[in-house]
Amino acid sequence: MVIKAIDLFAGIGGIRLGIEQAFGENIKIIYASEKSEYSRRTYFHNFNHEPENTDILEIKPKKIPDFDILLAGFPCQAFSIAGKRKGFLDERGRLVFKVFDIINIKKPEVVFFENVKFLKTHNKKRTFLWILNQLEYFLEYYVFFKVLNSANYNVPQKRERLYIVCFKNYTDFTFPEPVRREIQLKNCLKKQISSKYLLSQRYLNGLKKHKKRHQEKGNGFGFQVIPKSGIANTIVCGGMGRERNLIKESKENIKWEKIGIYKPSMRNSELIRRLTPNEFLKVQGFPSTFTFPENISETEQYKQIGNTVSVPVINQIGNEIYKHFSIVKKDIYERKIKKFNDLSKLEYQVLKILLIGNYISKTGIIPIQSLENVCKDFNLHYLDFKKSFRKLIKYEILDKITTKRIYFSKKILKYRHFEDFY
Repeated sequence: MVIKAIDLFAGIGGIRLGIEQAFGENIKIIYASEKSEYSRRTYFHNFNHEPENTDILEIKPKKIPDFDILLAGFPCQAFSIAGKRKGFLDERGRLVFKVFDIINIKKPEVVFFENVKFLKTHNKKRTFLWILNQLEYFLEYYVFFKVLNSANYNVPQKRERLYIVCFKNYTDFTFPEPVRREIQLKNCLKKQISSKYLLSQRYLNGLKKHKKRHQEKGNGFGFQVIPKSGIANTIVCGGMGRERNLIKESKENIKWEKIGIYKPSMRNSELIRRLTPNEFLKVQGFPSTFTFPENISETEQYKQIGNTVSVPVINQIGNEIYKHFSIVKKDIYERKIKKFNDLSKLEYQVLKILLIGNYISKTGIIPIQSLENVCKDFNLHYLDFKKSFRKLIKYEILDKITTKRIYFSKKILKYRHFEDFY
């Protein structure tokens, strides 16, 4: 069976590439959307599939072909520490509302989001809790989320991002465990480099003065020269991403040439240079077969790389998602069915009370503190109730979330046995 997927906010296709590596020939991207003209060119150049040039707000969900997986790296500028962090007050932050509309109408089996880690704490966590509420309560998905650092997944870059994976049906999903990093920055560097990537002496002096001013104020801002045996700092789309990822080059590796008005003598004497776009691609984990079209400027290439994802991280998450569609799924469900049917009458009564009583708020969440009130209303002993309650959590029929509250799926209202879910 070929699994169908759509790629929203597609960028240059980093999420698509990682998922395709995980699923192999078992997945087909049937629809893609991207607003940036230059990103669409790069996407088409590498996938021979041109994303639709449509503002996502203008997309009509019913016209999108049916699909199994929705991929979306929705804009992060509204939540990023590098931006103004206006959240939903920023037009870009509200684009996720349209994605929820598409999910509600098409009801895919899996939804995958990627964004900056600050989404999780934005506006005192209210923004993220609202997103969780939409996904869990109103759209009725089982939601898993975690902040992962690319450096822990064989990527030579410190890049922390929030990943959200949602399933329409329950599954034993876990995020991939960290792996030993075998790649260093030096593995991504070219042997011969044009002198045009060396900073001019004037520019380097300006960076030094800028860093000194911030150091005097007690700030840690400024350029950074990284050892080749180390790993890169987070790549971002602005100049800061390049200035915090400078390296010192060996003289024998430089191909001296005159570029425009810049002569070799105008370059800095310390041989400090920025990384090339292709080197940054490798730092993001892209294969050497991924290239930019000739009509894309280097400035635009740097921007696209800063906005994309670390492919190996997406690949490893994709491997875990793929298990949901594989034959392993059947064994997982059978174990869950057995656990559910092994519940005692008291435990099932506890579950039923929690779900059909008036103890679930509009957010689909019930505070643990309310349990004593539940016991009084239904004339149950608190300790018996608490013991049953813990067993339900242990069996994962009730799922813990990080807010120290308990989430209850509305689906259980309709069914007595787990096998009816699937």
